[in-house]
Formats: sequence, C-alpha cells, structure tokens
Amino acid sequence: MADVLRYDLLVRLRALREERKRLERRVLWPTQSLRGSLIERHLGSGGVRRERGAWYLSLRGVDGATRLRYVRREDLERVRAQVDAHRECRAAIRRLRELGAEVLEVLQDLARQQQVDPP
Repeated sequence: MADVLRYDLLVRLRALREERKRLERRVLWPTQSLRGSLIERHLGSGGVRRERGAWYLSLRGVDGATRLRYVRREDLERVRAQVDAHRECRAAIRRLRELGAEVLEVLQDLARQQQVDPP
C-alpha cells in the first residue's frame, strides 16, 4: 500500500514539474507585453455618443493616477496582443506560486513516507 501511495506521489510530482516547465517557458519567452487595459469609449466631444467607439489604453502612472492614452485603429490589434501577453504572463506567475506550494506539499508527503518508527 505504501508503494502505491509513493508511486502516486511521484506521478503527481512529475506532473507538477511538467506544468512548471511549461509555465516557465511561457514567462521567459521573449514576448512584448504592455501593462494596462483596453477601454472602448463611445463619447465624443460635447458628450455626444459616437456610433463607432474609440479605443484607449488605461495606464497607471507612478503617482497612482490612471491615465487614458488614445490607441489608433491601425495599432489596436498590436496593443491588444501586448496587453493580453502581459495578462497571460501575470496569470502564469500566479500559477507558478501555487505550483511551488503544491510541489512542497508532495515532497513533504514523500519525506513522511520515508520516516520509520524508532526501535
């Protein structure tokens, strides 16, 4: 029974390590990323609603204030891809933190299995 549990723990550890490798490659792969959010606004000058929205990049300054920066239509897809890349990178880093805790838990379980009772 102990051998089966040990085998299950080793399989779990291998799966966690594979996931960690995959996430590390995603984080380390050189991709341009941009920290911010895309916002579509339909208000024109004088508070008149536009039929076609304008896109803005919401950025937080060093003073903590949010600033909106206009994004030209021809730049929209590139900026969207960069914002998405940043979001994916942050999600991968969060998952890497969780994985670290899970790996430690499995290693502690394996160490407990190796303990023997004193004579």
